[in-house]
Amino acid sequence: AALVQEMSEKDRRVVELTFFIRDVERSLSERAWQCQQMEDALRMAKGDLAHLELDFEACRSKVAREEQRTADLQAWGRQLDERQSMLQTQTAKLADFNCLTSRSEVSTACGTADSPSPML
Repeated sequence: AALVQEMSEKDRRVVELTFFIRDVERSLSERAWQCQQMEDALRMAKGDLAHLELDFEACRSKVAREEQRTADLQAWGRQLDERQSMLQTQTAKLADFNCLTSRSEVSTACGTADSPSPML
């Protein structure tokens, strides 16, 4: 009877160990699958990062070009302002000159009025 009980306990222990081994194997299999999933996700994230870096560099280049364009347009605007100011000054001088010339012409045309008129 003791031998039967000892055999029964050993059989029970073998069954327990078999279930334990299956659980550990299943757990290892799940972990291996999870590791594979994480490796795949990491690989995809690295690919996404590479694309984002390219996009970021393209945007950085575009911003630099636009900043240069803005600086060029501002410089051009200052040149236009300077030319406009110069033209306004020249226009004012020309207007003054035309006014003086017109007075001179009027004065010359009316010069007979300034001279003494013959008495009648």
